[in-house]
Amino acid sequence: MTALTIECPDELAIALGMRPLEVAAEIGLMSALKMFDCGRISSGLAANLAGMSRAEFLLRCGEFDVSVFQQTSAELASDTEAALHARSR
Repeated sequence: MTALTIECPDELAIALGMRPLEVAAEIGLMSALKMFDCGRISSGLAANLAGMSRAEFLLRCGEFDVSVFQQTSAELASDTEAALHARSR
């Protein structure tokens, strides 16, 4: 695993009301959530990045209004149309 160092002002921990190690975990979680939300990485990879299980990561998604369903609106419309067509048979 590659280590990443990010310099943050001391005020960040104060603003978040966290200890420095908690800030590091929060930054890891937030970056994982954003990359997953953008469709850049899978939920498994995001969970790994955040340092937690996939199940825990998916639960945390709900806390931050990140959808665990990674379909585009076009994919959803196509799936809906296919389901409706199959049902009418």
